[in-house]
Amino acid sequence: MAFVASERAQKLLTKEILERLPPLYSQENVRDPVVQAKFFTPWGNWTWYATEFAPEERMFFGWVAGPEPELGYFSLDELEAARGPAGLRIERDIHFRPRPLSEVKADHARMGAAEGELAPVYNRERDPEIVDSMARTLWADAWANNEEEWGRSAGMAGQDIMDLALPTPEHAMERAREIYDAIEKASGTTIEDAYARAEADAEERPAEHSREVTKDRFGHTLVMEAMGSGVAWTDDHPKHGLDVPHSDYYPLFPETEILNAAYVAVGEERSVEPVEVLDALNLWREVPTQELVERIGDVESGEPFEDDAQDIDSLRIALATRVAAEQQGIDLDEGRRRR
Repeated sequence: MAFVASERAQKLLTKEILERLPPLYSQENVRDPVVQAKFFTPWGNWTWYATEFAPEERMFFGWVAGPEPELGYFSLDELEAARGPAGLRIERDIHFRPRPLSEVKADHARMGAAEGELAPVYNRERDPEIVDSMARTLWADAWANNEEEWGRSAGMAGQDIMDLALPTPEHAMERAREIYDAIEKASGTTIEDAYARAEADAEERPAEHSREVTKDRFGHTLVMEAMGSGVAWTDDHPKHGLDVPHSDYYPLFPETEILNAAYVAVGEERSVEPVEVLDALNLWREVPTQELVERIGDVESGEPFEDDAQDIDSLRIALATRVAAEQQGIDLDEGRRRR
């Protein structure tokens, strides 16, 4: 299981969300129902907030935020079948936390435009270099904080965590795209245009820029501003002209929880490196847990591996991590914690 960007379609309705969603019509008399899930089009201004669901009909009820936001029904089948430019699919906000509809409407208005009037679509392609930089910054920050909490940051002193962190996972890419879109909606212009202006300004007024203008740094500072870290583009450059909304909800990514499960599982016996965990899980991904147990028994009884690339350490790490993940409620296939 390699934690890198993937083209695989995202599962819109997970078992966890399904268990939380109340049946249709059950909240008719509830003044402020709780929204349990958020779905959105990466290429446009449509967002669906689900408050109820009928499994047999595969039908949601909730708040539909389009050109004319309203409460209504929407089909899971239609969400799954929809395609946008270049085959883009409707996505689920993996960082969304259930909260009252009134709060959702306020947040949506703040991140997009005035309630009932969404901002126009600006740049739907997104600059890949800037998105990659934003995602890398999000992931490196989460990974480094997690390693520090586990007392594993001693070797990081004097090194760039952007280089040290493991490969950027898809969850970080998704979060970066959300922040990218929120900045454009709040600013009324595209990030690409803002960067182009910064490049042109650096050519005309080089003395005003104490560092080189690059897409990597532009994306990095946008995320740092969004996180309220105190680091900003204006530390070394004139203003970029973008309005960067601040978000207080920056949880650790699911991949850090999987690493933590491995640290719990084998940390007492020896120091396990993060890359070992990822390699082991990927190597044994298709093998059922019971078969892992049997293979370990075979090896310990003297039977050789069928493949020289396989080793007992990776097998033990994979098994121990699966067991610890199960105990901690982490779904390794879904890549996130079950509630």
